[in-house]
Amino acid sequence: MLSASDLKSYRIVIPKRYAEKFFPAVSEPKGTRMNILNMESKEWEVGFRYWPQRSCKTYVLDGLRVFMASRILQAGDVVTFYREEPGGNDGDWNYKDFCYETISSGK
Repeated sequence: MLSASDLKSYRIVIPKRYAEKFFPAVSEPKGTRMNILNMESKEWEVGFRYWPQRSCKTYVLDGLRVFMASRILQAGDVVTFYREEPGGNDGDWNYKDFCYETISSGK
Protein backbone atom coordinates (compact mmCIF):
# COMPACT_ATOMS: atom_id res chain seq x y z
CA MET A 1 0.00 0.00 0.00
CA LEU A 2 1.41 3.38 -0.99
CA SER A 3 2.18 5.89 1.73
CA ALA A 4 2.16 9.67 1.47
CA SER A 5 5.94 9.49 1.87
CA ASP A 6 6.21 7.15 -1.16
CA LEU A 7 4.27 9.62 -3.28
CA LYS A 8 6.33 12.63 -2.16
CA SER A 9 9.59 10.78 -2.85
CA TYR A 10 8.44 9.12 -6.10
CA ARG A 11 9.46 5.71 -4.89
CA ILE A 12 7.89 2.51 -3.54
CA VAL A 13 9.33 0.63 -0.58
CA ILE A 14 9.35 -3.12 -1.28
CA PRO A 15 9.16 -5.39 1.80
CA LYS A 16 12.47 -7.24 2.23
CA ARG A 17 10.97 -10.74 2.08
CA TYR A 18 9.38 -9.99 -1.32
CA ALA A 19 12.34 -8.01 -2.68
CA GLU A 20 14.76 -10.84 -2.00
CA LYS A 21 12.44 -13.57 -3.24
CA PHE A 22 10.91 -12.01 -6.36
CA PHE A 23 13.03 -9.06 -7.52
CA PRO A 24 16.46 -9.22 -9.20
CA ALA A 25 19.40 -9.62 -6.82
CA VAL A 26 21.27 -6.39 -6.10
CA SER A 27 24.72 -6.55 -4.54
CA GLU A 28 25.41 -2.82 -4.16
CA PRO A 29 23.23 -0.03 -2.72
CA LYS A 30 23.12 1.76 -6.09
CA GLY A 31 21.21 -1.24 -7.43
CA THR A 32 20.16 -1.70 -11.03
CA ARG A 33 17.90 -0.21 -13.67
CA MET A 34 15.06 -2.40 -14.88
CA ASN A 35 12.04 -2.18 -17.14
CA ILE A 36 8.56 -3.11 -16.05
CA LEU A 37 5.39 -3.39 -18.08
CA ASN A 38 1.88 -2.39 -17.13
CA MET A 39 -1.25 -4.30 -18.10
CA GLU A 40 -1.45 -2.27 -21.33
CA SER A 41 2.16 -3.24 -22.24
CA LYS A 42 3.49 0.28 -21.54
CA GLU A 43 7.12 -0.02 -20.51
CA TRP A 44 8.59 1.97 -17.60
CA GLU A 45 12.26 2.19 -16.63
CA VAL A 46 12.77 2.21 -12.87
CA GLY A 47 15.61 1.84 -10.42
CA PHE A 48 15.70 -1.04 -7.95
CA ARG A 49 18.12 -0.54 -5.08
CA TYR A 50 18.48 -0.78 -1.35
CA TRP A 51 19.35 1.50 1.53
CA PRO A 52 21.85 -0.16 3.85
CA GLN A 53 20.85 0.09 7.47
CA ARG A 54 22.46 -1.32 10.59
CA SER A 55 21.65 -5.00 10.21
CA CYS A 56 19.21 -4.99 7.32
CA LYS A 57 18.35 -3.47 3.96
CA THR A 58 15.37 -1.41 2.84
CA TYR A 59 14.54 -2.11 -0.81
CA VAL A 60 12.98 0.55 -3.04
CA LEU A 61 11.84 1.13 -6.59
CA ASP A 62 12.68 4.71 -7.48
CA GLY A 63 12.48 7.11 -10.40
CA LEU A 64 8.68 6.83 -10.46
CA ARG A 65 7.65 10.48 -10.92
CA VAL A 66 6.13 10.05 -14.40
CA PHE A 67 4.67 6.64 -13.55
CA MET A 68 2.93 7.93 -10.42
CA ALA A 69 1.61 11.04 -12.17
CA SER A 70 0.24 9.03 -15.11
CA ARG A 71 -1.64 6.66 -12.81
CA ILE A 72 -2.87 9.47 -10.51
CA LEU A 73 -1.84 7.41 -7.50
CA GLN A 74 -2.86 8.36 -3.97
CA ALA A 75 -1.82 7.26 -0.50
CA GLY A 76 -3.58 3.99 0.23
CA ASP A 77 -3.48 2.76 -3.38
CA VAL A 78 -1.98 -0.66 -3.99
CA VAL A 79 0.53 -1.50 -6.72
CA THR A 80 0.90 -5.23 -7.30
CA PHE A 81 3.99 -6.63 -9.04
CA TYR A 82 4.36 -10.04 -10.60
CA ARG A 83 6.82 -11.90 -12.78
CA GLU A 84 5.85 -13.70 -15.93
CA GLU A 85 8.24 -16.58 -16.37
CA PRO A 86 9.34 -16.88 -20.00
CA GLY A 87 7.96 -20.08 -21.51
CA GLY A 88 6.25 -20.86 -18.21
CA ASN A 89 9.43 -22.18 -16.58
CA ASP A 90 11.45 -21.12 -13.57
CA GLY A 91 14.64 -20.35 -15.50
CA ASP A 92 16.27 -17.01 -16.19
CA TRP A 93 13.90 -14.15 -16.90
CA ASN A 94 14.08 -10.83 -18.63
CA TYR A 95 13.28 -7.72 -16.60
CA LYS A 96 10.73 -6.88 -19.29
CA ASP A 97 8.78 -9.88 -18.00
CA PHE A 98 8.30 -8.05 -14.72
CA CYS A 99 4.85 -6.52 -14.66
CA TYR A 100 2.60 -4.58 -12.37
CA GLU A 101 -0.98 -3.49 -11.95
CA THR A 102 -2.48 -0.75 -9.84
CA ILE A 103 -5.51 -1.07 -7.67
CA SER A 104 -7.03 2.19 -6.55
CA SER A 105 -8.30 2.46 -3.03
CA GLY A 106 -11.18 4.57 -4.31
CA LYS A 107 -10.20 7.61 -2.24
